[in-house]
Amino acid sequence: MTRKMRGVFRQGYKTPAARTPHKALRNAPCGAFCAIRYCRFCAGFPVCRKNGAAQKWKPKGLLLAEVNRMLKKKKVVSMVLALALTVGTVTPCLAASGESNGKSKLASGESPYTSSSVSSWTDESVLTGAWSLDWAKAKINGGAATVTDGTVVLNAKSTLTFDVPITENGTYKIAVKYCPKDAMYMDCLLDMTVNGTDDIASLPLLWADGYSVYGTDRKGNELVPEQISVPQPYLDFLADYHDTNMDDLTYTWEAGTQTVAMTPESQDVVLYGIYVCKETTLPTYKEYMAANAGKADAKDTKIIEAERYMVKSDSFIRASSQKNAALYPYDTYAKLLNILDGGTWSSAGQKILWEFEVDTDGYYQLGLRYLQNSDTNKPVYRTVEIDGSVPFAEWKTVAFDNTRTNKFDNKVLDVDGEPAKVYLTAGKHTLAMEVTIGPLEEIYDGIIKLMEDINAFGMDIQKLTAGQADVNRTWNMDYYMPNAVNDLLAFADRTDALYAKLEEISGANPSYADSLKYASETLRKLTKRPNQIPNKSDLISQGDNSATKYLGNVLSNLNTMPMAVDRFYVGNTEKLPSARSNIFRNTVESVKAFVWSFSADAAEGSYTATGANKSTELTVWINRSVPYVQVLQQIIDADYNSKYGTNIQLSIMPNEQKLVLANATKTNPDVVLSAGIGTPFNFAVRGAVKNLLEYDDFLSFYNQNYNLQALVPTTFNGGVYGATETQDFYVLFYRKDILKALNLSIPQTWDDVKYMMPTLLRYGMNFYIPLSVNTSYKNFAATNPFVTQNGASYVSADGSAAAFDTDPFLDAMTEMTELYEIYGMNSAVPSFYNSFRYGEIPMGVATFGTYIQLQMAAPELAGKWGIAMAPGTKQADGSILRYQPAAGTACMIFNNTTRSDEAWQFVKWWLSTDTQVKYAYLMQGTYGTEYRWNTGNLTAFSQMSYSQEDKETILKQWEQQKEITYHPANYMIERQTSDVWNGVVVDQESLVEEIDRATLVTNRELIRKLEEFGFCDKDGKMIRNYSMDAYADLQEKLAEVKAKEAGTN
Repeated sequence: MTRKMRGVFRQGYKTPAARTPHKALRNAPCGAFCAIRYCRFCAGFPVCRKNGAAQKWKPKGLLLAEVNRMLKKKKVVSMVLALALTVGTVTPCLAASGESNGKSKLASGESPYTSSSVSSWTDESVLTGAWSLDWAKAKINGGAATVTDGTVVLNAKSTLTFDVPITENGTYKIAVKYCPKDAMYMDCLLDMTVNGTDDIASLPLLWADGYSVYGTDRKGNELVPEQISVPQPYLDFLADYHDTNMDDLTYTWEAGTQTVAMTPESQDVVLYGIYVCKETTLPTYKEYMAANAGKADAKDTKIIEAERYMVKSDSFIRASSQKNAALYPYDTYAKLLNILDGGTWSSAGQKILWEFEVDTDGYYQLGLRYLQNSDTNKPVYRTVEIDGSVPFAEWKTVAFDNTRTNKFDNKVLDVDGEPAKVYLTAGKHTLAMEVTIGPLEEIYDGIIKLMEDINAFGMDIQKLTAGQADVNRTWNMDYYMPNAVNDLLAFADRTDALYAKLEEISGANPSYADSLKYASETLRKLTKRPNQIPNKSDLISQGDNSATKYLGNVLSNLNTMPMAVDRFYVGNTEKLPSARSNIFRNTVESVKAFVWSFSADAAEGSYTATGANKSTELTVWINRSVPYVQVLQQIIDADYNSKYGTNIQLSIMPNEQKLVLANATKTNPDVVLSAGIGTPFNFAVRGAVKNLLEYDDFLSFYNQNYNLQALVPTTFNGGVYGATETQDFYVLFYRKDILKALNLSIPQTWDDVKYMMPTLLRYGMNFYIPLSVNTSYKNFAATNPFVTQNGASYVSADGSAAAFDTDPFLDAMTEMTELYEIYGMNSAVPSFYNSFRYGEIPMGVATFGTYIQLQMAAPELAGKWGIAMAPGTKQADGSILRYQPAAGTACMIFNNTTRSDEAWQFVKWWLSTDTQVKYAYLMQGTYGTEYRWNTGNLTAFSQMSYSQEDKETILKQWEQQKEITYHPANYMIERQTSDVWNGVVVDQESLVEEIDRATLVTNRELIRKLEEFGFCDKDGKMIRNYSMDAYADLQEKLAEVKAKEAGTN
């Protein structure tokens, strides 16, 4: 053991260069101080990558001698203490080297992708002998296509039509050479109609890192660079959007003329060519080797850093940092981007391309260091391409076994147990890997079909029982459903067969699919008592313990294929560097990091808000997580700080309670971003935040791009104390497939909802609104739509009394309660998302969060759901009021700021359309759709990457945004409104009695709060008016501003 430890410290660790003795502490030629590691800039290469200086390191041997001396004496504790002391010496040197100076460093350099790498996305040799479209014979929207320099622009919703002459029966694919016009952060979806048959095809948009040199934050941590759309044309085949594996869309055609029409759903595309190719078969590895017989093996090995890709199919595929001393690059004190993030590269069809160069002709092997720990005993799969094509059939689906939690392993790609070889000529080449689910596709499709069949069976049960399960009733199933038992047993057998297939694929117990066993057991259990089957519908296709729920749990595990990669090895892979660092290296790094954590540098790099900045810089706190803050800091550094010569550094506010404490101790920031929508009001009534109307251009600026209604919750007594930056949306979600099966249409009014409730209940289904949330407290967001649509308000116009006993409010509460008492809505839905997904509630009013959930986590519902404007209340003139709240988060400026003008300048920059668009694109481009930014800037939102149909629906719903004016006794108004609803629906009390009780309690609190803030005297007499119509006040002030501006002009 001692001998082994000595060897470790003598040899150091492997680098892209050959192993070199690592000698104690020394300075690299670039000036960076090193300890038990190579300079992160030099990386062991003969020439320093930082400044080109040649390496001339003279060993000092200090640390090595001390460690060896302790090893001989076997004084391990002393060794650790010595290392800690060494770190205490090293840390100041690192600080002095300038790696972390408290400021962010912008990313720089050209984008790393090359023109040749883009051209190799798909090997253009596949077009040999292919049919090519003559633009003169194509039509767009029935007219001749406009051709410019050999290209045609196909705009969204425009249809390109052309005929394809086929001379031979066979299977064909369509290839397109294209480039996006104003790329959106989503694949280009095409509605395809071929000979009258409809399909949806997908074309990826290529993305690349915007910079070759990573920027850093104030702590020296490297940041994921901005993403750019590749502007040059590239070739790819149309992919089948509904195919689990996103394989190429194929058509089986007979000889003759085939009519093809393609319509982009939302992305404008520049077309350079359309081609039709006959599908070919890949050669086997044996056939490939025979075709290249007599070639020699290459001797050298090239290393490709996985995080240094050229282009990729999704913008959010990104590099990531992992603290692992075996990875390259690595730094004890800063997070370096050193791996390809597996979590962002996990969905079928996602493809990444790298470029490399070899010196000699010959056979090359391919190895890699990777991490795959998604599910125990579950392999993940990749398709491997060289120079734009799969060289042989065995690389169409390559399996990568589980490596255990956070453990990297080496793998050499093989065929039949022997390393696979590819022949490469000297020069540049490309390596690409695409996510595929391989043999699991059959299992996935089998589960989908099984769920559909079980749901159909469940629907028949619902028809039989009319949605009412009576445990005291028994059923003669031989009469009503004679095949029920056999059907359930058949479902169970199919489930067992799927599990057995997974066992065969994994070669071990597929624990990640244990829910299949639970589903089978549930189905078999139902057959034990056939006469009770209709009473157990919750075990068939509804509820958290249903068979379909268990089956659905397995789906998300099957189609998720994450795999992180550190580096690739191309060449001789007989002796790859170890994939893991040894225990002694890890100990050294842990001690160094522990000691450094007490240093000033470590504290300085934190985003944590610790109090007001005493410097001359504006202090900004933000109520967001680290990813949001890092991206915004990047934009601030590149844009605002650069433009205005400032050095604004964001700080994360862990919770809004810290604002209260900071305000009390006068250590509050100048500006707060992403505060809760009620926060500006709460601070305004106490005089702590600035009235934004003091800035002459505020109202006109905000009104240009935002909905004026969004300011209502931030107003207080004629002032505006916050500016809404994000907006939610309440829209109607509906299942297209279920509405079609039930012959129901999208409801426009609440009367329409009432009309369809009997049909839904007959099949054991329901309708969801926010009042149905599984909590007793019903907030303003749940009750506000009914109150405002009925022309009611919660309190009187002067804020002195509750308006619960007015006729409009009574009408609103009557409708809110009768939907449950008379029409049968479910009053406690644990999860609308799950109920919607499993078909229990096929329609409901929900928010932005549900929209993202369905897009990201319900792949089986793709194309089966949509959104529409929320139902409303029909007016006497025939119009429909669809009022819904929308305000999300707000920004505000504290009153005691000494930099008032600068604070407003910053807030205005943040709310501007350009900044909001850039931030939204950068968040989604860097972290994926789940980080989509729901900006309140209407102009910016119109440029977001939503489908055009959904975007129009959301914008129309926002036209019906209706917010309530806040009152100092808001909490009591909201609570008593909730209590009225609970009293009637849950406790079965009289509505009138509940209204009387709530009015008495609320009036008492209204007067108490108005007296506290000087609006009435102790006898309840109003001293000054408290306006409850903030929107009318804002419109009046806006009219004054416009009149003033017109007079000035």
